[in-house]
Amino acid sequence: MEFRREENLLLGLLGADDGSYQDEGIHGISASDWDSILQLSKRHSVAPFLYQRIKRLDPGEEIVPEVYQRLRDIYLYSAALNMRRYHELAKVLKILKDEGIPVIVLKGAYLAGVVYNKIGMRAMQDVDLLFKIKDLSRAQKILIEKGYCQPDSSLFLDIHWNIELSYADLNVEIEKVWERAKTADIAGVEVLVLCPEDLLLHLCMHLGFHHLFEFAGLRTLCDILETIRHYNGQIDWGQVRHRAIHWRVINLVYLALLLARDLLSADVPDSVMEDFKPDEFDPRVKEWALEQIFRVKADTLSLSPYFWQLWRPGSFREKATSLLKLLFPSPEFISQKYPTPYGSSKNYLYYLVRLKDHFYRYGHAMWRILIRDKEMAILAKQHIRDLAMREWLSS
Repeated sequence: MEFRREENLLLGLLGADDGSYQDEGIHGISASDWDSILQLSKRHSVAPFLYQRIKRLDPGEEIVPEVYQRLRDIYLYSAALNMRRYHELAKVLKILKDEGIPVIVLKGAYLAGVVYNKIGMRAMQDVDLLFKIKDLSRAQKILIEKGYCQPDSSLFLDIHWNIELSYADLNVEIEKVWERAKTADIAGVEVLVLCPEDLLLHLCMHLGFHHLFEFAGLRTLCDILETIRHYNGQIDWGQVRHRAIHWRVINLVYLALLLARDLLSADVPDSVMEDFKPDEFDPRVKEWALEQIFRVKADTLSLSPYFWQLWRPGSFREKATSLLKLLFPSPEFISQKYPTPYGSSKNYLYYLVRLKDHFYRYGHAMWRILIRDKEMAILAKQHIRDLAMREWLSS
């Protein structure tokens, strides 16, 4: 894939070490280039990170003042939002601690507060919390009663019982993830966080399975970059590889690390890349991932992979299974998407609500495919390709 000028410039700035930005240097970037870089950084949700990066590289002396101020404003806004989120998160964590419910803080809240070391550098929309399945119902009940776990709450909590919920055909041993968890101070409360190796695997899995490298793909690559920097020399790459193979995500981890190293100069040793590389790696896989990261998303439908599975070649049994997974997911999943605790009798009611929601959400899209709408045919072809790539990532 051939990058546009602003993409090359943004990648160089994001991946540069302090004082090491070479290429054209800060002074070689024109006013129009800076404006393009700013817009691109906002689209990829990395503008706050970019601000801190260029602030260290060159504290505003060679940057167009208006652009520098806009980046600074974005960073300060991100910091203010995150401060409010951490204030609410502290209340949540104290409630759980008082109730004796262990919790692992995932992704953004841990990354922004500890890995990035400046809470404004890493934008986040919600807070991901991991519970043991035996504690899931009680934790959800308490948090719902306190007004959390709803999109309009002061802090939206994304509840997990495994570290990757968007792709079921994995072999993650969640009990061992809990055994390896470390303690950290988050929002002034001592809680559990993933160990470095599991954190790195989680970021790779979230990038590949949850987002298929789209949406905030570049932000997640920055997460991987900063995680490797933060745990400088402490990551046991042998354990990362061992778990990646056991969890059936070795192909995905190799691709994510390859992108982080090639795009952002992440410090992944050559020996590690060689050990992780699949026996037969098709370069077109990397091209597909780059297209996913950098293309402007035109598909605003955001439909489930199980929906697109219905339109690919396969047996009636396979398609029926996909339809059932789409309409009748696990009770845990229902409790995550609707305001009801896991195990509650209301779960059955929300299955009916889900059927109604999906009729409105998928009915029109299905009709457009059945009448061979050209736009939907193109989208179906693209998503069927993406499904094949998802299967490769977990093979």
